[in-house]
Amino acid sequence: MATTITETTSATSRVSIKSLSLKDFLSPETRAGFLIEMRESLMEIGTFYIKDHGIPPELTASAMKVIQQYFALPLNEKKKMLIGNSRHFRGYKLIGQEFTNDQVDHREQLQFGPERPVIESFKPTISPDYEGLQGPNQWPASTLACLPDFKSCVLEFMNQLEILSQNLMEAIALSLGLEDASYFRTLFGEQPYYRLKCAKYPSVDKPKTIGCGAHKDTGF
Repeated sequence: MATTITETTSATSRVSIKSLSLKDFLSPETRAGFLIEMRESLMEIGTFYIKDHGIPPELTASAMKVIQQYFALPLNEKKKMLIGNSRHFRGYKLIGQEFTNDQVDHREQLQFGPERPVIESFKPTISPDYEGLQGPNQWPASTLACLPDFKSCVLEFMNQLEILSQNLMEAIALSLGLEDASYFRTLFGEQPYYRLKCAKYPSVDKPKTIGCGAHKDTGF
C-alpha cells in the first residue's frame, strides 16, 4: 500500500510524494493497484519514493561505512584512484576538479560502474562512445590493504541496486500501459550501463560556498 509524504518545496508551496512498496509490484494480488499509483506519481508529480525494495539495511550501512572510510584516507592514497587514470571514467575526483553551472564544486567524488571486461573492439572516434564506458573499476592494492571490504561491499551494493532498477523498469513499462514488461530491456540490453556516484561535501567557512551548482541530470 502506498503512503504519502508531504515535502515543502518553498515558503508557500508543498507537494505530496507517494511512497510505493515494491512488494506490491511483486505480488500478483496487489500489482494492479501499485501500477495505478506509480502512473499517477509519474504523470502528476514526476517522482516517488520506493520502500520494501529488498536491499538489506546492513548492506546499505556497510556500503556507507566503507565509502566514508575511503574519503577519510590520506590524500596521496585517494589520488591512486584518480578518475583520469581510467578511460572508463571510474575513480576519484578532487575538490574543485569539477564545475557545475559555471561554479566550482566543493565536493570530493568517487564514481563506479558495472565491473565488466573491456570491449576489445572499441576504437575511439569510430566505435559508439558508450562502448568506451564499459570496463573495470579501479581497485589499487594499497587501498584494498587499508579497506579489505571496500571492493566486495561496493560491488554487492551495486548488484542489489541493479536488481532494484530492473524491477522498476518493468514496473514503469507496465504502468505506462505497455504490454511487454521487458520493453526497456530491449532498449538498454540485459546488462545496461549505470554509475554509482559517491560524494563528500566538506564543511565550509563562507555561507555562499556552493557544494554543487544548480543543474538537471538526464538519463534513465
